[in-house]
Amino acid sequence: MAGERAIAAALGTRPHLLWRTRYHASGLCKSPQPPANYERPPTMRQRQNDAAA
Repeated sequence: MAGERAIAAALGTRPHLLWRTRYHASGLCKSPQPPANYERPPTMRQRQNDAAA
């Protein structure tokens, strides 16, 4: 969260406006985060294996 605040400050905005899925509309951080925030995209190797199949 400190990193998000620093990035938002450097951009002259607030964190909840940049990362809407991580914050409530009021600006409070969601805890725990939505499951979609923890999903990792497939690796390059996984994508290549899927394309070859």
